[in-house]
Formats: sequence, C-alpha cells, structure tokens
Amino acid sequence: MIPVNEPLVGDRELEYLTDCIRTGWISSAGQYLDRFEQEWASYCGVEHGIAVSNGTTALEAAVAALQLEPGDEVIMPSFTIISCALAVLRSGGVPVLVDADPQTWCMQVEGLADRIGPRTRAIMPVHIYGHPVDMDPILELAAERGLEVVEDAAEVHGAEYRLGHRRGPGR
Repeated sequence: MIPVNEPLVGDRELEYLTDCIRTGWISSAGQYLDRFEQEWASYCGVEHGIAVSNGTTALEAAVAALQLEPGDEVIMPSFTIISCALAVLRSGGVPVLVDADPQTWCMQVEGLADRIGPRTRAIMPVHIYGHPVDMDPILELAAERGLEVVEDAAEVHGAEYRLGHRRGPGR
C-alpha cells in the first residue's frame, strides 16, 4: 500500500515546530507563515501566495472567487476528491464530469470541449498522484471560450509539466 498522507517530521521540522509553539505563532500569522507564502509563491513563479488550512479550504476559496450564479457549471474529472464537487455545490454551481484518463487518472482533455455549455463558467483540472494534467489544451480552450481555470494541484507539488517549461501549480 502506498501511504497518501504519512507525516515526515525530521529534526529541522521539529525545531521549527518547537519554535512556533515557544513563540506563540502557531496559527494564522507569524514569520513561518509569511516565509512559506513568499517562498511557495516564488517557487510557483507567481507574485503572491496565500496559505490556508487545507486543500478543501483552498478549493472553496478559489471557487468562491468565481462568484458563481445558481446553476453555473464547473467541469471537472470524474475521478477526484469530493472536495472539488462540494466547493462548486456550496457556491451554487453544478459540477459537470468528464472521464479520467485510465493511464494517469487525470481529466481526459479529448472531448472536454463537448461538455462546455451555455452555463459553463470554469474548468477544474485535478492533478492526480503526481501526474500533471495536460494543461496547454485546457488553457487554450478556456481562453477561447472565456472560461476560468481552477486547478486542484494538491497532489502534484514539485512535479513538472513539459520539462523546461516552468509553470507552477495554479497558474
């Protein structure tokens, strides 16, 4: 069995954690959070980064920023965590599913255009098990149709898409 969320805490992490507790900066602010946001944004090649408590919260914030109207649609893969669909439902939207590629478990790009309807507002690719979704055609399609793209990149940190083409998660 491959562990999905096994914590890896070494001596350095324990030192940082102890310092956070000792100084009282264990939640929502402080030097470690500021440093993490700045360094992660830099790693991803973006100007700003905002840390949240978990991936579900990140998805809910990203989908809320879309300001969906009741019945607006967000296209997502059929193989994903329930948090993707719940974020859309909580914002009044409707998840529209596309098949997953049996080799990567990521969203199948072929046929994606056929799922776009008059109520479609966004596409939500979900990078699975370290496999990046083929983003170029999705970004091109979204630009052509005036759609937003919200990536769930929780399982792809550090993966590279099209080697030599630096592109961080969520851009």
